[in-house]
Amino acid sequence: INTLTHPYTQTFTQVLWRSSAALRIQFSPTDVTNAFANEISGTARNPNSVSMLGIMFSEPPTQSELQGVVDKVNELIGSLIR
Repeated sequence: INTLTHPYTQTFTQVLWRSSAALRIQFSPTDVTNAFANEISGTARNPNSVSMLGIMFSEPPTQSELQGVVDKVNELIGSLIR
């Protein structure tokens, strides 16, 4: 079957063309840009600014060592909140 001359293929192609034309009319580039901007604004910021936790623990860990972990977790949370 030659797909270029087959009646079902032409009908399907025409339906796709009309559907895509309808979508182009319905959504402008500004609408799409605004939709992406709205979605991105709700995402987390880049957490790459948070350095690795470079701490050694004694046995048992001291309060200051554990406070260092708490501080690092708070730093990470702060970097993820938009």
